[in-house]
Amino acid sequence: MRTVRYRINIRNVAGAVLVAVGVFLILQREEDTGERVGFLLAGLAMLITGFSLLSGSLTAVAARPLTGLIDRIYFGDNDREPPPESLRLARFYRQELRHADAIDECERQLEYHPHSLELWAEMIRSAQESGDTKSAQAFYGRAMRRLKKDDRALL
Repeated sequence: MRTVRYRINIRNVAGAVLVAVGVFLILQREEDTGERVGFLLAGLAMLITGFSLLSGSLTAVAARPLTGLIDRIYFGDNDREPPPESLRLARFYRQELRHADAIDECERQLEYHPHSLELWAEMIRSAQESGDTKSAQAFYGRAMRRLKKDDRALL
């Protein structure tokens, strides 16, 4: 079972205080109708303001079961480890001059290992060997955005 963590920040505290004061003002029992209406309006204004301050936190908590259900429907309960990184098939495709298959294999593995220097290098090399310099440059640009600083220097 998951535990729900609440963020305690000034916005949430202020929202909770305004909600509490708003409820207090609404529940006041005054004899004078004019004062009663004043307390009701002030209480409603504080409730609305308090809930608007809390809306981000409340939305995240309230939406978690629904988004969890949708994620389980579309993605399943995927608590397994990603497959190990392997360049054997991509290199075989490149050696057999099946460059499109090699690039597809690298892209499939990059879904699980987006920071792999070897996969990016293999994909760029396959595109270069196929003569598609435009794709090779696009892959290089994507790799520069995904790789860590130390790995960028090696590419």
